[in-house]
Amino acid sequence: MRNGRIGGGLVTGGWALFAAGIALSWVAGSFIGGLTISAGLALVGFGALALAITGPAPLGGRFVRVWLGILAVGLFGVAGSSIAAARLSYDPLEDWPTIILLLGGGLLTFVGMLLTQLALLVAGGLARKLGALFFVGFACIYLTQGLAAISPDASPLRLLAGLLSVVAGVAFVVGCAGPGLLALRGGRAPVVVPA
Repeated sequence: MRNGRIGGGLVTGGWALFAAGIALSWVAGSFIGGLTISAGLALVGFGALALAITGPAPLGGRFVRVWLGILAVGLFGVAGSSIAAARLSYDPLEDWPTIILLLGGGLLTFVGMLLTQLALLVAGGLARKLGALFFVGFACIYLTQGLAAISPDASPLRLLAGLLSVVAGVAFVVGCAGPGLLALRGGRAPVVVPA
């Protein structure tokens, strides 16, 4: 149970650091923001791995834990490609192992996150609400960015779309942190998930 809470704290803290990195990218520039985003995703990877191994009661059966493990492997693949690219003295897009590691890690991250959230969505109670936040936030980000792209530069509609996309982004990040929040919640009101 203790390892599950540690994993939950790492996942939740990692997504909070990810959100802070996006805010820092707007304020302090891409270098500091990018480092913060990378550190946040590394924490999410370690937390997802801990949750996949220990699997506290709120995360139910093997289904969620398997997809959390795949998410962790994908995040480690993306991080490995970044480390491999940093050691190169030439363009990393000319190095096939780096590209394959990035694309494979990105695909595993996408599949692991999507299916983890779907598993939470079919569960009941708080897990369903957190899974729904992920999908609603993602859809609203997509729609508000499309609305901002077609509206004139100084229009109130563009400002409204920007504000709504920040709210949708917060909902998306809270939904992403759902497995961590459930693990931090502990054994209270266990969530039933398909095995």
